[in-house]
Amino acid sequence: MAQTVEDSKTDVAVGRPVFANRQEEARWWIETVTKKQFSDPEDFEESLRDGYLLSVLVNKIKKGSVKVWKRDSNKWKGDFNCMNNITKYVNAASALGAESFDTGDLYRSKVQTSSS
Repeated sequence: MAQTVEDSKTDVAVGRPVFANRQEEARWWIETVTKKQFSDPEDFEESLRDGYLLSVLVNKIKKGSVKVWKRDSNKWKGDFNCMNNITKYVNAASALGAESFDTGDLYRSKVQTSSS
């Protein structure tokens, strides 16, 4: 079971929760920056698979970086918008100097995550 910010231990030196693995830390960071919750806190990849949270994240880092498509939008076109959101995030993250991944890997749930 993933920790929530409320029930995790806090590292007094840096004033943030201590996590069991990098995935929990990444989820906490994304939720903290975006002020949005993962759709399924137990499934890291599925919560990012539509690219929505990633698009919101990059826009929080640099406002206006990408147009965000949300699943409940009346203009949602399924897989196309998932791939489009992810591609826009990857391009914006790369432009900001961040390492990223291949769009298709996340969409097909092949992104390598480390538990340490």
